[in-house]
Amino acid sequence: MLIRHGAMYFLARGGAGVVAFLSIYIYTRLLDPDEYGLYAMLLSAMSIVYAIFFHWLSTGLGRFYPAYEAQREILLSTVIVALLAMVALIAGISILVRVFITDHVIANWVAIVAALACSLAWFELNLRLANAGLKPLSYGLLSLSKAVFSLGLGVALYRVAGIYGVLAGVFLSALLVPLFFSTKGWSGIRLNKFDPALLRRFLGYGMPLALTMLLTLVIDMSDRFLVAIYLGAEASGLYSAAYDLVQQAIGVPVAVVYLAAFPLVVRDMEQAAPTAHQRIESHALLLILVALPFSVLFLSMPGNTAEVLLGEQYRRMAEQIMPLIAIAILLGCLKLYFFDLGFQLGHDTLGQVWPTMVAALSNVVLNVLWIPVYGLQGAAYATIAAFAIGLVMSAVMVRRVCAMPMPLLDVVKVVAAGLIMAGVLAAFSDWRGLGAWLMQLSMGTLAYGAALIGLDVERLRPRLAQIFSR
Repeated sequence: MLIRHGAMYFLARGGAGVVAFLSIYIYTRLLDPDEYGLYAMLLSAMSIVYAIFFHWLSTGLGRFYPAYEAQREILLSTVIVALLAMVALIAGISILVRVFITDHVIANWVAIVAALACSLAWFELNLRLANAGLKPLSYGLLSLSKAVFSLGLGVALYRVAGIYGVLAGVFLSALLVPLFFSTKGWSGIRLNKFDPALLRRFLGYGMPLALTMLLTLVIDMSDRFLVAIYLGAEASGLYSAAYDLVQQAIGVPVAVVYLAAFPLVVRDMEQAAPTAHQRIESHALLLILVALPFSVLFLSMPGNTAEVLLGEQYRRMAEQIMPLIAIAILLGCLKLYFFDLGFQLGHDTLGQVWPTMVAALSNVVLNVLWIPVYGLQGAAYATIAAFAIGLVMSAVMVRRVCAMPMPLLDVVKVVAAGLIMAGVLAAFSDWRGLGAWLMQLSMGTLAYGAALIGLDVERLRPRLAQIFSR
């Protein structure tokens, strides 16, 4: 069921992923590096505000939806009341900033970030509702529609308002798309059905996760701000474009695996099903199986990948730092989407805060030390070190909370398949151009798939034989 569910999410999110790549392709040609740097930093600030004020609500909805399915109206009414309260709080803070901050540019940025965070919160709640309700196609429709509208509006409005037009596209798409596609999911909401006791459960479960997300964002995004401080907005734009490209390529497929696994694992754990541990093992294997080939792509052929997917101003630096960023993102995904899952399943969400806190502090300190010395490579090195520290700490600490079994033999086979793929790609890494890049992808994919079959990962050969014998 996990593989079938994951395949549905992959197909549903595939279109949104393509649009996300297209956005990077277009914006690195439309925006100068200093504009892209401002764009990336404002979106990073949006993510930080969202993590502080809203992430706890979204995770609470996903975690408690199975338990409150019979009391759905109470659950959703509580969510909406809490959402409105947080929006009112952020609006009040923005007004105070406008009153007391004399620098109108900063005040405008604060207002923009606040509006973006509120629209993102509304959109993410709709996504979470579709995910918790085991509706991958609805999830995919929301994701794809938002991606398309955001890009289309952003490009159109850039001609009118520059970088702020691009941001307006992000805001309007997040706000309006759910109104067209998912309003029925919120039917039956009544303010008098708000449940304070349920809200306290949300806070108890979600606030540690929100803090964890905030600290993860510090690892992910503090380097952009520190690069801007030490090296300027243009350097931040160059770094952000490379980072965004790698993060989309590795993070989106891995997130699809997690989205497919999380509601199923939670239901098994809630029902004390005997298949729970087996499902966790399948999740671990599928996570690595999906993440590894995308990581190998950036490690083995960063030059042609940068040439095909990024604007000319961004390519030279991206070729140097994308392999380092790929290692960092791979480590971060294993921590966030596998080992940290154990803390959530074991109802000890506070436990996952400590590894992430140590990793975040390490990242900031190392960025401060290494950016002045090594430049953008120093920021990438700091991110690798931070995620490695967090991964090791999470893997060790989660053992006391929840067993997170991993099929080690099959994982070794997948890694071997990844090495074979890397060898094939490295042999043709000097090829240049879109046609060459597509050929490289095809050969690497065939090599990886053939290696998985040859090594019989999770009894793949008999399963394929059974499929083709029908």
